[in-house]
Amino acid sequence: MKKIFALMLLCTVFAACTGKIVSEPFEPAREWAEQGLTSSYVFAKGKALMNPSISWGDKRRMEARDVAVENARANMLELIEASYINEALPVSRLVEGDAFLESQISTVIEKNSRTVRTEWSKTDCTVIIRLPRKSLMEIGITLVK
Repeated sequence: MKKIFALMLLCTVFAACTGKIVSEPFEPAREWAEQGLTSSYVFAKGKALMNPSISWGDKRRMEARDVAVENARANMLELIEASYINEALPVSRLVEGDAFLESQISTVIEKNSRTVRTEWSKTDCTVIIRLPRKSLMEIGITLVK
């Protein structure tokens, strides 16, 4: 009985790791983009090379991931500044005259952005982060898609 239970547990863990337990028709609809604006999120992509001077593999990967996240946050700030609040007013025009607004946007990005995908190759790390548009609305920035 213990062997059967252990085998069932092992199969369940294996199925969970492959992502085949939940069938696709029952999954909620997800918005996804590698970089850009969707109706609910702002997505940004960051990339960083791994440092070959670090010999320990996991530490090298984590440092590359941290740098890629910072790169993605900088890309997200540029993407938000390139977006428009209404038909004629870009965010960059508001930020030009107000350094506090830019720091406020950076703080919102740092606190509310989440990593949704991390991919490693032999030489680099690519990260995609997302920021809910609601968090920008809380500081008074409503982006037009």
